[in-house]
Amino acid sequence: MFTNLLLVLFGLALVVAILNLRKWWKTRTKDVTNSSVVKITAAELEHRRRMSDKPIVVMFFASWCSSCAAQTPTFRAVGESMKADFDFVVIDIDDEQSLATRMEVKRIPTIMVLKGTGPALARNVGVLFEDQLKEFVLKAVA
Repeated sequence: MFTNLLLVLFGLALVVAILNLRKWWKTRTKDVTNSSVVKITAAELEHRRRMSDKPIVVMFFASWCSSCAAQTPTFRAVGESMKADFDFVVIDIDDEQSLATRMEVKRIPTIMVLKGTGPALARNVGVLFEDQLKEFVLKAVA
């Protein structure tokens, strides 16, 4: 009887711990966007590629990805500083799996610079520091 009670209490503690961990993880990764960086869908990306004169810098991410969470503040800061000349957007690969496959996103975070409907001007997989991200974007359009 005592063993069963301990097992039930342990199970409840485990469930509470998992729920708290999920809540913590979601709050840690939710702020991907700001006024200069917007989360978009595949359809919105295609529309922007056809209609915008600005190059588009897109970061493919997932809410569960710790490297994406590390890249997010830098991506937002660079997006804010370069918003006059570039559109910075993010796409969640869990929401847009077919786009991620079509764009050959195999690991995240993946950052691409796009202009028009042609192939990506540049692609980076992994985390970049602020100066590296700015240099990557500027080299892509040079």
